[in-house]
Amino acid sequence: MSAAPGPQGGRQEGRWERRLWIAAYALIVVVLAAGAARRILALW
Repeated sequence: MSAAPGPQGGRQEGRWERRLWIAAYALIVVVLAAGAARRILALW
C-alpha cells in the first residue's frame, strides 16, 4: 500500500506484530475488567 520499494519487515512479521498488539490489548482489558469486578463485588 505504501510507496516504499519492497517490504521492510516482511509479510508474516507484520501479522504477528498485529496479533501481539491485539493480545496485549485483550490482556489489559481482561485485567481491568477483573479489577473492576472485584471492586464491585467487594462493595456488595
